[in-house]
Amino acid sequence: MGSFWLEKKVVENVSLWVTRCSVLLSFGAHLVLALLAGIRRREDNRVQRFPLWLAYQVADLAPKLAIGKLYPDSPSSSNQLFAFWVPFMLLHLGLTDNISAYSLEDNKLSWRQMVEMGLLLVVALIGAYNQRFLSGDRGLCSAFVMMFFLGFYKYAERIWALHLAGFARIRSSYKKKMTRRFSPHQVDPAELELSLHRIESDELDYYDALCDAHGLLGVSTGAFADYSVKLREKPRDDAFTTPYTYRKDVVKVVEMELSLMYDIMYTKAAVVHTWPGYIVRLASPPITLAALLLFIIFHIKEGHKHKGIDIKITYTLLIGTLLLDVRWLIRALGSTWTYAFLKDTKCELLKYKAVCCQRGWWYVLRRFLLYLDLSRCLWGRKETSHRLWSRTIGQHNLLHECTDGTPMSKIG
Repeated sequence: MGSFWLEKKVVENVSLWVTRCSVLLSFGAHLVLALLAGIRRREDNRVQRFPLWLAYQVADLAPKLAIGKLYPDSPSSSNQLFAFWVPFMLLHLGLTDNISAYSLEDNKLSWRQMVEMGLLLVVALIGAYNQRFLSGDRGLCSAFVMMFFLGFYKYAERIWALHLAGFARIRSSYKKKMTRRFSPHQVDPAELELSLHRIESDELDYYDALCDAHGLLGVSTGAFADYSVKLREKPRDDAFTTPYTYRKDVVKVVEMELSLMYDIMYTKAAVVHTWPGYIVRLASPPITLAALLLFIIFHIKEGHKHKGIDIKITYTLLIGTLLLDVRWLIRALGSTWTYAFLKDTKCELLKYKAVCCQRGWWYVLRRFLLYLDLSRCLWGRKETSHRLWSRTIGQHNLLHECTDGTPMSKIG
């Protein structure tokens, strides 16, 4: 029903543009998080972190607003594309692989967000049914189903990552992992060769320190989650233990351990580097590409029925999602979290072929990806530089709080 001072057609046009702007705002916030999430790790400057904080808030609000407006009251063919945008809003609610929470308080809300996810999924499916979307063009319907699966998984993945980042969960899960890592085992000759090669070098570099930090992660999680590291047996009795030549080598390992703890508490690392996480990231680019091709076919056949701005927004969502999917796949496969995952796998053949020698396929893949890294080629940035902290610590000035604060008004 129109307003008392605006015509019904004007109100409908304004509502349509609000919906389009909400979708574009959601995509823009998602893109900002993908590009600037590293600021949260490295910088303590409020001015530099404000755009990231703002994008995080928008990424949580804009998709929910868009989902509520993407399904008009009456179904029509011109609203098909609006219904097709819903899976992308779920995808944006799942955030990016390099950020799942902005603060520790976000991790405590995982159960409430799980309820929100269930409600949003119900709204999305009911809306698609009411719009007769699922009985429309088969190609567009297939693309909708594929992208809806990805959106649902990424959204659920983010909530599970928040749940895993809680200290209680860290205490229960990594305590078992620590025990397994420190149990005595036989080191194969290839791993022994790598350890001997490390000793020959004068100083431990950050890459080797990062690999060592993965093996000692149980110590850091014990400090954060408040449990003690108790070794009932001598660690790795029959194994070869790599000594640290310099004290600063130990500092490097500790710094890398803290960086890994950041991954656990503020990113999706705990859920990405699992078998389901790898499978979905391998499947995401082909699925999104298939959805893009199906939409191109739909555009050729029925594009004249839709407004040009809606077609452009749909292409923006599909192409942007495809590029980000490729990026997350490359980051996941080249990450040292994958190295730790392969070292822990029970498949001895896979472990040997991947990481137990310098010619393993993971080392070859990582060197290739580093060769393609533009920041490393153009600016000479080291491969582990994004994990180094800013050398500054934010502090609360108690003296300033006591002397500069405004006096409280008298009560009563």
